[in-house]
Amino acid sequence: MNPQLNKVFSKLAKEDKKTELASEKVELGLVQDIQKVITNAKAKIKDVAAAQKRYNAALKEVEEAESKALDVREEGVDVFQRGGAIREDALDAAKDLGLDAKGIKGFAELDKILDVLNKDYQNLLRSIK
Repeated sequence: MNPQLNKVFSKLAKEDKKTELASEKVELGLVQDIQKVITNAKAKIKDVAAAQKRYNAALKEVEEAESKALDVREEGVDVFQRGGAIREDALDAAKDLGLDAKGIKGFAELDKILDVLNKDYQNLLRSIK
């Protein structure tokens, strides 16, 4: 065979090997990229699951706190209504006797405490909504 022809074939074979190696190198890089994304995705799946679990626990705690707050608010409303009825009875009794209701022992404090209770349970209700 012609020596120049051998050189041409030899060069073609080398170039073919280089092309083959380059394509394998590109393929290897893609495989590594794919594996890296898979690893990262698995880690994020765990992170998302953990975040969802924390969120669900916090949500449950908020719902329980809201339920307890509503119970306390209802109890506050009952006390306020009973106190208001007693306050009205005291006003009526004082009026019938021609007295000032503020002169009844504890009346002024009852008036203040009912006002505070009313404001507090209204604030609680606004917080819950």
